[in-house]
Amino acid sequence: ALSSAASDVIRDRYNFYRRMFYAATGDCGTEELSRLFNVKPYAMKRAAQTASRYTPAQLKQALELAAKAEKDLRDFSVNDRETVRALVLNLLCV
Repeated sequence: ALSSAASDVIRDRYNFYRRMFYAATGDCGTEELSRLFNVKPYAMKRAAQTASRYTPAQLKQALELAAKAEKDLRDFSVNDRETVRALVLNLLCV
């Protein structure tokens, strides 16, 4: 089973970048996106503001990094702490 703390961190990062990706590239408004993601409108507004610092390609890269980290945890190919550490460091370079 996945380490709960490690998978929570990775899932949080994935969801954060996913909201930003859709805020930056989607055709929906903040209200509709907040309903789709089941978050408060303020959270989507902040996601959109933060997303403006990234290109869509950078946001997609961040999503891919988080998905890879989750897969690495699931496959037990690397240690939990190192997987989270590598993800955070890689996200800083996006």
